Amino acid sequence: MNPTFYLSKAEKGAINSGNEVTYFITPIVVQSHTHPLYISRMINEQSESCGVGYSDGFYHNCIAIWSGDLDEQIEKYQEQVEHYAPNRDKFISQYWDAVDQVKKLIEAKKVIDQGLTIG
Repeated sequence: MNPTFYLSKAEKGAINSGNEVTYFITPIVVQSHTHPLYISRMINEQSESCGVGYSDGFYHNCIAIWSGDLDEQIEKYQEQVEHYAPNRDKFISQYWDAVDQVKKLIEAKKVIDQGLTIG
């Protein structure tokens, strides 16, 4: 089974502080019975092992989630945006969710391509 990737942004002092911004990826094999607390614990353990955990004064939040190839996921959501765009007044939630997902995944790709992730 393929893992789901969680890209997290850690910052010293507080979320959105802009201090010592660090990114890390946590791959987790998520199944239908995987509990959200397990996912949270795995991300917390990954942050601690990378030296950007709560004990180090860092706080993190997940900024992007994807499974499989990142480029394929971006393309998939871009197709959804194009699909819902003509009827976005009827499919408001679906359209804006797809737009939001595209933005998050493109940002994740930039972070990864620039080599800003650790661990």
